[in-house]
Amino acid sequence: MGALLPLTHLENRVLSAISQHISSHGQSPTIAELAQSLRLKSKGTVHRYVQSLIEKGRLERHGTGWRGLRIVGLSMPVQPVNVHKLPAPEGAAERRGGCRSTAASAWAGR
Repeated sequence: MGALLPLTHLENRVLSAISQHISSHGQSPTIAELAQSLRLKSKGTVHRYVQSLIEKGRLERHGTGWRGLRIVGLSMPVQPVNVHKLPAPEGAAERRGGCRSTAASAWAGR
């Protein structure tokens, strides 16, 4: 593969925004999320820069949606980095119809 074409200032901003979104959310941003993070009102402008990055070999599109954007040479995380498992609140099993310890022991004694 030949040398990569240089990027404009805005192309660098778009690529950086995509990279940051992937790092924090574990998936590519939608066009609306990109526009919001770049503080651009026009989704068409975002689309034009994304297309330019694809043509310059910096981005690849996998699938048909915006979440299919991939930065060339960057592996996607297996699980989003900002997802944390929280413990279930006290009594959550009872509220969902699960067995209470007293009911379970009473049932076992029959």
